[in-house]
Amino acid sequence: MEQPNDLIIAMQNRDEKAFSQLYTMYSEAIYGIIYSIVLDENTSEELLQDVFIKVWNNATSYSVNIRTLLHVAFEHCPKYRHR
Repeated sequence: MEQPNDLIIAMQNRDEKAFSQLYTMYSEAIYGIIYSIVLDENTSEELLQDVFIKVWNNATSYSVNIRTLLHVAFEHCPKYRHR
């Protein structure tokens, strides 16, 4: 498996295989964060997909790393945050 930075560069060049590898690397951790906020499996799965779609669609506009993924995940969960 390639290094995350190499995969990010490849994804920014629209490499679907690189995107798939990044998904494999980070999706479980991101799902866990989302689930801890929404406490619902179906909603968590939908939000996880939304996060990765947003990352794919905006890959060239920012540096993608685990922090970016976490930020995007939290942006997608505002109405579910614990008060």
